[in-house]
Amino acid sequence: FNETSGGALPPPRVDVLLAPPALKRLEKLLPQISQLGVGSLVLCNAQGVETRVLGAEWLRDPQVVRKLLVPGLVQSGDTRVPRMTVARSLRSFLFDGELDE
Repeated sequence: FNETSGGALPPPRVDVLLAPPALKRLEKLLPQISQLGVGSLVLCNAQGVETRVLGAEWLRDPQVVRKLLVPGLVQSGDTRVPRMTVARSLRSFLFDGELDE
């Protein structure tokens, strides 16, 4: 354990690439993911992912996503909201430059 005396927190060390589960499970999972101190969360299409999950209306609304992420931050005592990205294709995300953004 290394406690720093400065006010600035170090950047998160973990990013998560997730093939999202069903919508109800994803809603319950987002607070838990933010509680872990994740810096970036990428939801990516994969075999077995329901097509309607990545097309869900609430995934495009930053305020709704924030409301799901903040309770996890409250539990962990963190103040940094994870950045969430929806990638329609893993191949384009990894090879076409979306990963660098």
